[in-house]
Amino acid sequence: MHAFRSVFVLIVAVWFLQLAGGTLGIIVPLGLAALGADAKMIGFVAALYAAGMMLGAYLAPQIVARTGNIRTFSAAVSLTVVGSLALSFVLPIWAWAPIRIIQGVGFAAMFASAEAWLGQAAPEDQRGSILSVYNVAAKAAIMTGPFLIAGAAPLAPHTFVLTGLFLACALIPVCLTKQIEPTRQKTKGLPIRYVARMAPSAMVGCFMAGVINTGTFAFLPIYATGVMPEMNPITAAALAFAAANGGALIAQWPLGRLSDRLDRRTTIAGQCLLSAVAVFALALYGQTLPRAAILGLLAVWGVGSLTFYSISVAHGIDRMTDGRVTELMGVLIICWATGSVVGPILAGLVVSLFAAGTALFFFTAGGLTLLAVAMMARRSARPATVMRSRWHPAMPAPVGLMGARLHKFRTPSGPKQKKDV
Repeated sequence: MHAFRSVFVLIVAVWFLQLAGGTLGIIVPLGLAALGADAKMIGFVAALYAAGMMLGAYLAPQIVARTGNIRTFSAAVSLTVVGSLALSFVLPIWAWAPIRIIQGVGFAAMFASAEAWLGQAAPEDQRGSILSVYNVAAKAAIMTGPFLIAGAAPLAPHTFVLTGLFLACALIPVCLTKQIEPTRQKTKGLPIRYVARMAPSAMVGCFMAGVINTGTFAFLPIYATGVMPEMNPITAAALAFAAANGGALIAQWPLGRLSDRLDRRTTIAGQCLLSAVAVFALALYGQTLPRAAILGLLAVWGVGSLTFYSISVAHGIDRMTDGRVTELMGVLIICWATGSVVGPILAGLVVSLFAAGTALFFFTAGGLTLLAVAMMARRSARPATVMRSRWHPAMPAPVGLMGARLHKFRTPSGPKQKKDV
Protein backbone atom coordinates (compact mmCIF):
# COMPACT_ATOMS: atom_id res chain seq x y z
CA MET A 1 0.00 0.00 0.00
CA HIS A 2 2.86 2.38 0.73
CA ALA A 3 4.02 2.04 -2.87
CA PHE A 4 0.62 3.11 -4.19
CA ARG A 5 0.46 6.03 -1.76
CA SER A 6 3.82 7.27 -3.04
CA VAL A 7 2.49 7.60 -6.61
CA PHE A 8 -1.17 8.33 -5.88
CA VAL A 9 -0.83 12.06 -6.56
CA LEU A 10 0.65 11.34 -9.98
CA ILE A 11 -2.19 8.98 -10.88
CA VAL A 12 -4.74 11.61 -9.81
CA ALA A 13 -2.96 14.29 -11.85
CA VAL A 14 -2.85 12.13 -14.96
CA TRP A 15 -6.51 11.23 -14.43
CA PHE A 16 -7.39 14.92 -14.80
CA LEU A 17 -5.13 15.23 -17.83
CA GLN A 18 -6.88 12.33 -19.51
CA LEU A 19 -10.29 13.84 -18.74
CA ALA A 20 -9.18 16.91 -20.68
CA GLY A 21 -7.51 14.92 -23.45
CA GLY A 22 -10.50 12.67 -24.02
CA THR A 23 -12.83 15.65 -24.15
CA LEU A 24 -10.64 17.59 -26.59
CA GLY A 25 -10.38 14.52 -28.79
CA ILE A 26 -14.11 14.83 -29.46
CA ILE A 27 -14.88 18.54 -29.41
CA VAL A 28 -11.98 19.57 -31.69
CA PRO A 29 -13.03 17.59 -34.80
CA LEU A 30 -16.72 18.28 -34.16
CA GLY A 31 -15.97 21.97 -33.65
CA LEU A 32 -13.99 22.17 -36.86
CA ALA A 33 -16.79 20.42 -38.75
CA ALA A 34 -19.31 22.88 -37.28
CA LEU A 35 -17.16 25.75 -38.57
CA GLY A 36 -17.29 24.26 -42.06
CA ALA A 37 -13.86 22.63 -42.23
CA ASP A 38 -13.61 19.80 -44.76
CA ALA A 39 -12.13 16.36 -44.07
CA LYS A 40 -8.68 17.33 -45.32
CA MET A 41 -8.50 20.30 -42.95
CA ILE A 42 -9.70 18.24 -39.98
CA GLY A 43 -7.04 15.64 -40.74
CA PHE A 44 -4.41 18.34 -41.18
CA VAL A 45 -5.16 19.87 -37.77
CA ALA A 46 -5.01 16.42 -36.15
CA ALA A 47 -1.65 15.83 -37.84
CA LEU A 48 -0.31 19.15 -36.54
CA TYR A 49 -1.33 18.18 -33.02
CA ALA A 50 0.64 14.95 -33.39
CA ALA A 51 3.59 16.94 -34.74
CA GLY A 52 3.41 19.12 -31.64
CA MET A 53 3.51 16.01 -29.49
CA MET A 54 6.56 14.79 -31.37
CA LEU A 55 8.28 18.10 -30.70
CA GLY A 56 7.23 17.99 -27.04
CA ALA A 57 8.48 14.43 -26.63
CA TYR A 58 11.84 15.52 -28.05
CA LEU A 59 12.17 18.62 -25.87
CA ALA A 60 10.69 17.31 -22.62
CA PRO A 61 13.64 15.18 -21.40
CA GLN A 62 15.98 18.14 -21.81
CA ILE A 63 13.60 20.48 -19.99
CA VAL A 64 13.02 17.98 -17.16
CA ALA A 65 16.78 17.48 -16.78
CA ARG A 66 17.26 21.25 -16.52
CA THR A 67 14.25 22.39 -14.44
CA GLY A 68 12.81 19.28 -12.78
CA ASN A 69 9.54 17.40 -13.08
CA ILE A 70 7.26 19.73 -11.13
CA ARG A 71 8.32 22.91 -12.96
CA THR A 72 8.08 21.18 -16.34
CA PHE A 73 4.66 19.78 -15.52
CA SER A 74 3.35 23.13 -14.26
CA ALA A 75 4.60 25.09 -17.27
CA ALA A 76 3.15 22.52 -19.69
CA VAL A 77 -0.24 22.58 -17.95
CA SER A 78 -0.34 26.38 -18.12
CA LEU A 79 0.53 26.32 -21.81
CA THR A 80 -2.22 23.81 -22.57
CA VAL A 81 -4.83 25.66 -20.50
CA VAL A 82 -4.15 28.80 -22.53
CA GLY A 83 -4.85 26.81 -25.69
CA SER A 84 -8.15 25.43 -24.37
CA LEU A 85 -9.35 28.86 -23.27
CA ALA A 86 -8.35 30.36 -26.62
CA LEU A 87 -10.49 27.78 -28.45
CA SER A 88 -13.49 28.85 -26.37
CA PHE A 89 -13.56 32.13 -28.34
CA VAL A 90 -14.63 30.19 -31.48
CA LEU A 91 -11.72 31.37 -33.58
CA PRO A 92 -11.55 31.01 -37.38
CA ILE A 93 -10.50 27.62 -38.72
CA TRP A 94 -6.91 28.60 -39.52
CA ALA A 95 -6.28 29.68 -35.91
CA TRP A 96 -7.00 26.19 -34.58
CA ALA A 97 -3.83 24.82 -36.23
CA PRO A 98 -1.19 26.70 -34.18
CA ILE A 99 -3.22 26.25 -30.99
CA ARG A 100 -3.31 22.47 -31.46
CA ILE A 101 0.44 22.41 -32.13
CA ILE A 102 0.98 24.22 -28.82
CA GLN A 103 -1.36 21.83 -27.03
CA GLY A 104 0.48 18.87 -28.52
CA VAL A 105 3.75 20.15 -27.12
CA GLY A 106 2.09 20.74 -23.75
CA PHE A 107 0.47 17.33 -23.47
CA ALA A 108 3.70 15.54 -24.41
CA ALA A 109 5.66 17.51 -21.81
CA MET A 110 3.03 16.87 -19.12
CA PHE A 111 3.02 13.14 -19.67
CA ALA A 112 6.79 12.96 -20.05
CA SER A 113 7.38 14.61 -16.68
CA ALA A 114 4.61 12.73 -14.86
CA GLU A 115 5.44 9.31 -16.24
CA ALA A 116 9.19 9.66 -15.81
CA TRP A 117 8.45 10.48 -12.18
CA LEU A 118 6.02 7.58 -11.87
CA GLY A 119 8.47 5.12 -13.39
CA GLN A 120 11.21 6.03 -10.92
CA ALA A 121 8.97 6.36 -7.85
CA ALA A 122 7.31 2.95 -8.26
CA PRO A 123 9.24 0.16 -6.48
CA GLU A 124 10.73 -2.32 -8.90
CA ASP A 125 8.90 -5.31 -7.43
CA GLN A 126 5.53 -3.54 -7.75
CA ARG A 127 6.04 -1.55 -10.93
CA GLY A 128 3.89 -3.82 -13.08
CA SER A 129 0.93 -3.61 -10.68
CA ILE A 130 1.24 0.15 -10.34
CA LEU A 131 1.41 0.66 -14.10
CA SER A 132 -1.69 -1.51 -14.46
CA VAL A 133 -3.62 0.66 -12.00
CA TYR A 134 -2.32 3.77 -13.74
CA ASN A 135 -3.44 2.58 -17.15
CA VAL A 136 -6.89 1.52 -15.96
CA ALA A 137 -7.40 4.90 -14.27
CA ALA A 138 -6.21 6.74 -17.37
CA LYS A 139 -8.45 4.75 -19.69
CA ALA A 140 -11.43 5.31 -17.37
CA ALA A 141 -10.79 9.06 -17.52
CA ILE A 142 -10.58 8.98 -21.32
CA MET A 143 -13.97 7.29 -21.44
CA THR A 144 -15.55 9.52 -18.78
CA GLY A 145 -14.48 12.97 -19.98
CA PRO A 146 -16.70 13.24 -23.08
CA PHE A 147 -19.80 12.26 -21.11
CA LEU A 148 -19.30 15.27 -18.82
CA ILE A 149 -20.16 17.52 -21.77
CA ALA A 150 -22.81 15.27 -23.32
CA GLY A 151 -25.69 17.28 -24.73
CA ALA A 152 -23.61 20.40 -25.41
CA ALA A 153 -23.22 21.99 -28.82
CA PRO A 154 -19.85 21.25 -30.51
CA LEU A 155 -18.78 24.91 -30.35
CA ALA A 156 -20.24 25.71 -26.93
CA PRO A 157 -17.58 27.82 -25.15
CA HIS A 158 -18.11 26.10 -21.81
CA THR A 159 -16.86 22.77 -23.22
CA PHE A 160 -13.42 24.25 -23.88
CA VAL A 161 -13.45 26.08 -20.56
CA LEU A 162 -14.22 22.78 -18.83
CA THR A 163 -11.16 21.14 -20.38
CA GLY A 164 -9.12 24.04 -19.04
CA LEU A 165 -10.55 23.40 -15.57
CA PHE A 166 -9.61 19.73 -15.78
CA LEU A 167 -6.06 20.67 -16.72
CA ALA A 168 -5.82 23.22 -13.91
CA CYS A 169 -7.02 20.60 -11.41
CA ALA A 170 -4.09 18.40 -12.44
CA LEU A 171 -1.72 21.01 -10.99
CA ILE A 172 -3.09 20.78 -7.46
CA PRO A 173 -1.88 17.30 -6.41
CA VAL A 174 1.49 17.71 -8.12
CA CYS A 175 2.27 21.12 -6.64
CA LEU A 176 1.17 20.12 -3.12
CA THR A 177 2.84 16.71 -2.99
CA LYS A 178 5.39 15.94 -0.30
CA GLN A 179 7.02 13.30 -2.48
CA ILE A 180 10.59 14.00 -3.50
CA GLU A 181 11.19 14.53 -7.19
CA PRO A 182 13.30 11.88 -8.90
CA THR A 183 16.94 12.59 -9.62
CA ARG A 184 17.39 14.51 -12.83
CA GLN A 185 18.86 12.19 -15.40
CA LYS A 186 20.19 12.50 -18.89
CA THR A 187 19.94 9.60 -21.31
CA LYS A 188 21.92 9.01 -24.44
CA GLY A 189 20.09 8.67 -27.71
CA LEU A 190 19.71 5.32 -29.41
CA PRO A 191 20.37 5.26 -33.17
CA ILE A 192 17.21 4.54 -35.12
CA ARG A 193 19.17 2.26 -37.44
CA TYR A 194 20.16 0.13 -34.47
CA VAL A 195 16.53 -0.31 -33.39
CA ALA A 196 15.53 -1.00 -36.99
CA ARG A 197 18.06 -3.82 -37.07
CA MET A 198 17.23 -5.25 -33.64
CA ALA A 199 13.44 -4.80 -33.52
CA PRO A 200 11.95 -3.79 -36.88
CA SER A 201 8.56 -5.26 -35.99
CA ALA A 202 8.34 -3.02 -32.91
CA MET A 203 9.01 0.06 -35.02
CA VAL A 204 6.47 -0.97 -37.65
CA GLY A 205 3.85 -1.78 -35.01
CA CYS A 206 4.24 1.56 -33.22
CA PHE A 207 4.25 3.48 -36.50
CA MET A 208 1.08 1.74 -37.69
CA ALA A 209 -0.57 2.32 -34.31
CA GLY A 210 -0.17 6.02 -35.02
CA VAL A 211 -1.36 5.76 -38.61
CA ILE A 212 -4.40 3.56 -37.97
CA ASN A 213 -5.64 4.63 -34.56
CA THR A 214 -4.91 8.35 -34.76
CA GLY A 215 -6.33 8.54 -38.26
CA THR A 216 -9.49 6.71 -37.22
CA PHE A 217 -10.03 8.67 -34.01
CA ALA A 218 -9.64 11.95 -35.89
CA PHE A 219 -12.86 11.21 -37.81
CA LEU A 220 -14.72 8.83 -35.50
CA PRO A 221 -16.73 11.67 -33.86
CA ILE A 222 -17.96 12.82 -37.27
CA TYR A 223 -18.90 9.27 -38.27
CA ALA A 224 -20.75 8.76 -34.98
CA THR A 225 -22.86 11.87 -35.47
CA GLY A 226 -23.73 10.72 -38.99
CA VAL A 227 -24.98 7.26 -38.02
CA MET A 228 -26.72 8.43 -34.83
CA PRO A 229 -28.38 11.64 -36.08
CA GLU A 230 -31.15 11.44 -33.50
CA MET A 231 -28.61 12.05 -30.73
CA ASN A 232 -26.68 15.13 -29.70
CA PRO A 233 -23.35 15.10 -31.65
CA ILE A 234 -21.15 15.09 -28.56
CA THR A 235 -23.22 12.37 -26.91
CA ALA A 236 -23.01 10.18 -30.03
CA ALA A 237 -19.25 10.69 -30.25
CA ALA A 238 -18.84 9.96 -26.54
CA LEU A 239 -20.66 6.65 -26.95
CA ALA A 240 -18.46 5.69 -29.90
CA PHE A 241 -15.28 6.55 -28.01
CA ALA A 242 -16.46 4.71 -24.90
CA ALA A 243 -17.27 1.58 -26.91
CA ALA A 244 -13.85 1.48 -28.59
CA ASN A 245 -11.87 2.30 -25.46
CA GLY A 246 -14.01 -0.03 -23.35
CA GLY A 247 -13.17 -2.94 -25.63
CA ALA A 248 -9.48 -2.10 -25.35
CA LEU A 249 -9.67 -1.80 -21.57
CA ILE A 250 -11.23 -5.24 -21.19
CA ALA A 251 -8.91 -6.98 -23.65
CA GLN A 252 -5.54 -5.32 -22.94
CA TRP A 253 -4.45 -7.52 -20.06
CA PRO A 254 -5.62 -10.91 -21.49
CA LEU A 255 -4.01 -10.15 -24.85
CA GLY A 256 -0.81 -9.06 -23.15
CA ARG A 257 -0.66 -12.28 -21.18
CA LEU A 258 -1.39 -14.24 -24.36
CA SER A 259 1.55 -12.53 -26.04
CA ASP A 260 3.76 -13.82 -23.20
CA ARG A 261 2.96 -17.35 -24.34
CA LEU A 262 2.87 -16.93 -28.12
CA ASP A 263 5.02 -15.18 -30.66
CA ARG A 264 4.10 -11.54 -30.09
CA ARG A 265 3.98 -10.87 -33.81
CA THR A 266 1.44 -13.65 -34.22
CA THR A 267 -0.64 -12.09 -31.44
CA ILE A 268 -0.53 -8.69 -33.14
CA ALA A 269 -1.47 -10.20 -36.50
CA GLY A 270 -4.46 -11.96 -34.95
CA GLN A 271 -5.59 -8.77 -33.22
CA CYS A 272 -5.33 -6.81 -36.45
CA LEU A 273 -7.34 -9.35 -38.44
CA LEU A 274 -10.07 -9.43 -35.78
CA SER A 275 -10.35 -5.65 -35.81
CA ALA A 276 -10.15 -5.53 -39.60
CA VAL A 277 -13.20 -7.80 -39.88
CA ALA A 278 -15.13 -5.54 -37.47
CA VAL A 279 -14.35 -2.29 -39.27
CA PHE A 280 -14.88 -3.90 -42.67
CA ALA A 281 -18.40 -4.75 -41.51
CA LEU A 282 -18.81 -1.11 -40.45
CA ALA A 283 -17.54 0.02 -43.84
CA LEU A 284 -20.12 -2.12 -45.64
CA TYR A 285 -23.12 -1.86 -43.33
CA GLY A 286 -22.27 0.90 -40.85
CA GLN A 287 -24.88 3.30 -42.24
CA THR A 288 -27.78 0.88 -41.75
CA LEU A 289 -26.92 -1.17 -38.66
CA PRO A 290 -28.75 -0.48 -35.38
CA ARG A 291 -26.92 1.57 -32.77
CA ALA A 292 -26.12 -1.43 -30.55
CA ALA A 293 -24.48 -3.29 -33.44
CA ILE A 294 -22.39 -0.25 -34.39
CA LEU A 295 -21.16 0.18 -30.82
CA GLY A 296 -20.46 -3.54 -30.56
CA LEU A 297 -18.34 -3.52 -33.72
CA LEU A 298 -16.46 -0.45 -32.47
CA ALA A 299 -15.73 -2.34 -29.25
CA VAL A 300 -14.34 -5.26 -31.26
CA TRP A 301 -12.20 -2.80 -33.19
CA GLY A 302 -10.89 -1.45 -29.89
CA VAL A 303 -10.12 -4.96 -28.64
CA GLY A 304 -7.54 -5.52 -31.36
CA SER A 305 -6.51 -2.15 -32.73
CA LEU A 306 -6.13 -0.16 -29.51
CA THR A 307 -4.06 -2.85 -27.79
CA PHE A 308 -1.32 -3.81 -30.22
CA TYR A 309 0.77 -0.73 -29.43
CA SER A 310 1.77 -2.04 -26.00
CA ILE A 311 2.53 -5.50 -27.39
CA SER A 312 4.73 -3.89 -30.05
CA VAL A 313 6.56 -2.09 -27.23
CA ALA A 314 6.97 -5.40 -25.41
CA HIS A 315 8.47 -6.89 -28.57
CA GLY A 316 11.00 -4.08 -28.70
CA ILE A 317 11.91 -4.61 -25.04
CA ASP A 318 12.42 -8.31 -25.74
CA ARG A 319 14.97 -7.47 -28.42
CA MET A 320 17.00 -4.95 -26.37
CA THR A 321 19.53 -7.39 -24.97
CA ASP A 322 21.84 -4.51 -23.98
CA GLY A 323 19.28 -3.06 -21.53
CA ARG A 324 18.91 0.32 -23.27
CA VAL A 325 15.15 0.32 -22.86
CA THR A 326 14.74 3.98 -21.91
CA GLU A 327 16.40 5.02 -25.14
CA LEU A 328 14.35 2.45 -27.05
CA MET A 329 11.14 4.06 -25.79
CA GLY A 330 12.22 7.38 -27.24
CA VAL A 331 12.67 5.80 -30.68
CA LEU A 332 9.30 4.03 -30.50
CA ILE A 333 7.60 7.29 -29.49
CA ILE A 334 9.06 8.93 -32.58
CA CYS A 335 7.71 6.06 -34.68
CA TRP A 336 4.25 6.45 -33.14
CA ALA A 337 4.26 10.22 -33.50
CA THR A 338 5.39 10.00 -37.13
CA GLY A 339 2.52 7.64 -37.84
CA SER A 340 0.17 9.99 -36.01
CA VAL A 341 1.16 12.80 -38.36
CA VAL A 342 0.69 10.64 -41.44
CA GLY A 343 -2.52 8.88 -40.35
CA PRO A 344 -4.96 11.81 -40.08
CA ILE A 345 -3.73 13.26 -43.38
CA LEU A 346 -4.26 9.95 -45.19
CA ALA A 347 -7.62 9.41 -43.51
CA GLY A 348 -8.69 12.95 -44.42
CA LEU A 349 -7.78 12.39 -48.06
CA VAL A 350 -9.68 9.10 -48.18
CA VAL A 351 -12.75 10.52 -46.44
CA SER A 352 -12.79 13.57 -48.71
CA LEU A 353 -12.71 11.40 -51.83
CA PHE A 354 -15.44 8.95 -50.85
CA ALA A 355 -18.50 8.73 -48.62
CA ALA A 356 -17.35 9.80 -45.17
CA GLY A 357 -19.16 7.04 -43.30
CA THR A 358 -17.72 4.09 -45.18
CA ALA A 359 -14.37 5.39 -46.42
CA LEU A 360 -13.02 5.90 -42.91
CA PHE A 361 -13.35 2.23 -42.08
CA PHE A 362 -12.01 1.05 -45.41
CA PHE A 363 -8.91 3.07 -44.51
CA THR A 364 -8.81 1.45 -41.06
CA ALA A 365 -9.38 -2.09 -42.36
CA GLY A 366 -6.71 -1.65 -45.02
CA GLY A 367 -4.13 -0.48 -42.50
CA LEU A 368 -4.89 -3.33 -40.09
CA THR A 369 -4.68 -5.93 -42.84
CA LEU A 370 -1.38 -4.50 -44.06
CA LEU A 371 0.07 -4.66 -40.55
CA ALA A 372 -1.11 -8.26 -40.06
CA VAL A 373 0.61 -9.29 -43.29
CA ALA A 374 3.79 -7.43 -42.30
CA MET A 375 3.92 -9.12 -38.89
CA MET A 376 3.51 -12.60 -40.33
CA ALA A 377 6.11 -11.85 -43.00
CA ARG A 378 8.60 -10.75 -40.34
CA ARG A 379 7.84 -13.84 -38.29
CA SER A 380 8.61 -16.06 -41.26
CA ALA A 381 11.76 -14.13 -42.12
CA ARG A 382 13.11 -13.96 -38.58
CA PRO A 383 11.85 -16.64 -36.18
CA ALA A 384 14.56 -15.71 -33.68
CA THR A 385 14.88 -17.07 -30.16
CA VAL A 386 15.95 -14.55 -27.55
CA MET A 387 15.43 -13.76 -23.88
CA ARG A 388 11.90 -12.47 -23.32
CA SER A 389 10.61 -10.22 -20.57
CA ARG A 390 7.08 -10.47 -19.30
CA TRP A 391 4.56 -8.12 -20.88
CA HIS A 392 3.56 -5.00 -18.96
CA PRO A 393 0.86 -2.52 -19.99
CA ALA A 394 1.82 0.50 -22.05
CA MET A 395 -0.87 3.05 -22.76
CA PRO A 396 -1.92 3.20 -26.39
CA ALA A 397 -1.77 6.72 -27.74
CA PRO A 398 -4.73 7.94 -29.74
CA VAL A 399 -4.89 11.53 -30.79
CA GLY A 400 -5.44 13.83 -27.86
CA LEU A 401 -4.12 11.34 -25.39
CA MET A 402 -0.51 10.49 -26.11
CA GLY A 403 2.24 10.86 -23.52
CA ALA A 404 5.94 10.36 -23.93
CA ARG A 405 7.06 7.19 -22.16
CA LEU A 406 10.53 8.17 -21.10
CA HIS A 407 10.90 6.41 -17.74
CA LYS A 408 13.18 3.46 -17.26
CA PHE A 409 11.32 0.24 -17.88
CA ARG A 410 12.57 -2.73 -15.91
CA THR A 411 10.52 -5.84 -15.42
CA PRO A 412 9.82 -6.76 -11.79
CA SER A 413 10.13 -10.46 -12.37
CA GLY A 414 13.20 -10.46 -14.56
CA PRO A 415 13.60 -12.02 -17.97
CA LYS A 416 12.22 -15.38 -18.95
CA GLN A 417 13.67 -17.73 -21.49
CA LYS A 418 10.95 -18.41 -24.02
CA LYS A 419 10.45 -18.62 -27.71
CA ASP A 420 10.67 -15.09 -29.07
CA VAL A 421 8.68 -12.86 -31.24
